Amino acid sequence: MVRMTKAQLCAKTGGLGRRLLLLAGGFALTLAGVGVSPAWADAAAGKKIFEAKECGACHAASGPVATVPVAERAKIKGPPLWFAGSKFQSEWLTAWLAKPVPILRVKYGTLIEGANAHVALPASDAKEAGAYLMSLIDGEVQLGVIKKKKLTRRKMFKGEALFAKKQVCFGCHQYTSKGNDIGGFSGPSIVGAGARLQVDWVYAFLKDPLRYYPNGRMPVYGDQAFEPYTEDKLKLLVQYIGNQ
Repeated sequence: MVRMTKAQLCAKTGGLGRRLLLLAGGFALTLAGVGVSPAWADAAAGKKIFEAKECGACHAASGPVATVPVAERAKIKGPPLWFAGSKFQSEWLTAWLAKPVPILRVKYGTLIEGANAHVALPASDAKEAGAYLMSLIDGEVQLGVIKKKKLTRRKMFKGEALFAKKQVCFGCHQYTSKGNDIGGFSGPSIVGAGARLQVDWVYAFLKDPLRYYPNGRMPVYGDQAFEPYTEDKLKLLVQYIGNQ
C-alpha cells in the first residue's frame, strides 16, 4: 500500500485533494462528537469577510494569475493571495490584518515611493479572514525541503554574502545586518521574514518567481540577471532569509 503525506496528496490532486483533506478533518471531528472544526468555521466566515470587503478587487484568491502588459501593471493594487496559506505564517498574518504595516515602500506595481493603504480589520474579523487566507494552499510547494533553524554566526555570514554580495539582493530588498536595517525599497522588505514567511514557500518562489508574481520585477535565478546557485547555496540563502 502506497502512503502519501498531506502535501503529496495536495500536490497530486490539486484543489480536490485540499478539499478532501478539509472535509475529512471536519467529518472526523463530527464523528468524535466535537462538531464542526473551528478552523473550518473560521475559514468559511473569513471567505464571507473577504467577499464583503471586496478584497478580490485588489487580491486574486485563485491562480496562478495571468501576465498582463507592463503598461497595465500599475492598475494592479495588491499582490495575489491564492497561495497565502503556503506563504505566510498564520500568527503573523492574523496580527497583520488587524494592524497592517507596509512591507513594500513603493506603491504596488510601480516604483513610486509610498504605500497602498490597507484596511485594518477588527480582531475577530482578522482571525477569520486569516483562517480563510491560510486555507489557500499551493499544492506544488513541497513541505520539509528547508529546515527552519537558527543559523550559526558562520552560516549567517555565508548567507549574507549570498544575499548581499553574490546577487546584491539588498539593492531591492531591505534586510537586517549587524542590528541595522539597510537596503533598497523597490521590493518587499525581508526584515522580520522569519516570523512572516514559510521557508518552503520562499524556496519554491526563488525556484519559480513567475509562478507567483508573473507581473513583478523579480529576476529569475539562472537567467542573465542571476548566476545560478547550487542547491546547497540556494537552501542556505532561504535559511538566511528565514533567520531575518
